[in-house]
Amino acid sequence: TILGVLGLGLLWYLPNSITAIDRYFRNESAEATYYHESGFNIDQGRLDLWKLGWDMFKTNPVTGVGLLQFRDEVRYRLPSAEVATPHSGFVQIAAETGLAGGVPFLLLIAYSLANLYRRISHESTEMRLWKIVFLAAFAGMVADVMFGTYHFDRYFWIPIAFSAYVDMRKSGYKV
Repeated sequence: TILGVLGLGLLWYLPNSITAIDRYFRNESAEATYYHESGFNIDQGRLDLWKLGWDMFKTNPVTGVGLLQFRDEVRYRLPSAEVATPHSGFVQIAAETGLAGGVPFLLLIAYSLANLYRRISHESTEMRLWKIVFLAAFAGMVADVMFGTYHFDRYFWIPIAFSAYVDMRKSGYKV
């Protein structure tokens, strides 16, 4: 019961905690967190960055504008804007690497999710538990990539590595 109450408290607190903590340490008002330094409203700014990323993709659909070039391309297209990422890993990968990087990235995610889910009921209890944990974690991370650039974080790749382990184990490799 105590853990349930703590869990619900965290679910309520965490979505607001980062901006609240930032405001506290910077001594800013609540209104200050609704705007980036660039002056974009957070919601509209994010949509504008996604549209800009989509325009980058349409301009260079095969190879994109270049790996880690989103910021420079934004500065070129909107000199007054000061942003580092589009706040969406999928938009960033499409804009920076085009189809050459976006398709393999999506296939890797789909294969890893399917591999973790495949034959889950036929596994030993221990392996089933590991697969469920990694599947849930990875599904959450993939959802987060829609609204952030979590794919650059090293923890994003751990479930993919576990999925590869599951695949190698299934194929009879000694691991």
